[in-house]
Amino acid sequence: MKKVSTILFLVVSLIVSYLYGIAPNISLGIGNNNEPTLGIITIPIGGLIVVLLFLPISKFIFANKFGFKLENWKQHKINLLIISIPVIMTIIFNVATSISLNMIINKLPSGQIIVGIISSFIAALLVGFIEEIISRGAVFNALKKLLSNSRHGVLLASIISSIIFGVSHFMNLLSGSDFIYTLYQVIYAFAIGLCLSFIYFITRSLIIPIIAHTLVDWSDFFFNMSGQPDLQNISYVPIILTVVYLLTAIMLYKRNSNIFLHSK
Repeated sequence: MKKVSTILFLVVSLIVSYLYGIAPNISLGIGNNNEPTLGIITIPIGGLIVVLLFLPISKFIFANKFGFKLENWKQHKINLLIISIPVIMTIIFNVATSISLNMIINKLPSGQIIVGIISSFIAALLVGFIEEIISRGAVFNALKKLLSNSRHGVLLASIISSIIFGVSHFMNLLSGSDFIYTLYQVIYAFAIGLCLSFIYFITRSLIIPIIAHTLVDWSDFFFNMSGQPDLQNISYVPIILTVVYLLTAIMLYKRNSNIFLHSK
């Protein structure tokens, strides 16, 4: 009966993920007096409503524990340092590949820059909060329970949930995203999802995954507010970031292998 409940919870979580993908958003235009929409920040209000409705269902019907507190963070200092390296690299690369940087510096009034920074941070925080609840707090947890009898259950749950997380980014095609850029997002999302699954399992908290997710998305939302980055002549960037996140995941797994192999 417990297994049936867990499978049902997984199915509900995947449905919530789909609803989040199609939920209406609010688009905020950033610009100046002559060009009022030089950039656009998309805030996932519809997705927030979906996940706020999902939280009590998850907690009271399926007894799922997300883990919204980070206890004894000092004992995770090295792990936090490890995960911070690819996050910082991502922010740097988002700035380096930005096609919006010149517009931000030369065309936006200081007031609009502040609005852009704040609104993009709010959007990134909401996306980080929503996606970590669904992908790590729900889907990963459900898979971990279903695979609890396997010695490598946590690893398999991490891989499968990260694949689902990556594939879900194909939903971006519905909003007009370029296929090649979307494919990059799918592969890259799998790699970062693996890291976030590992750090979530190690710390037993969604706090660090949400923070990392927020910082990565903020640098994307703000520095690419006027369009997708031009990767035509710098195609090595997504490759580098994907490899770095995969190496980070391997490092986290090896450093904490005892936890992964001896914990249910």
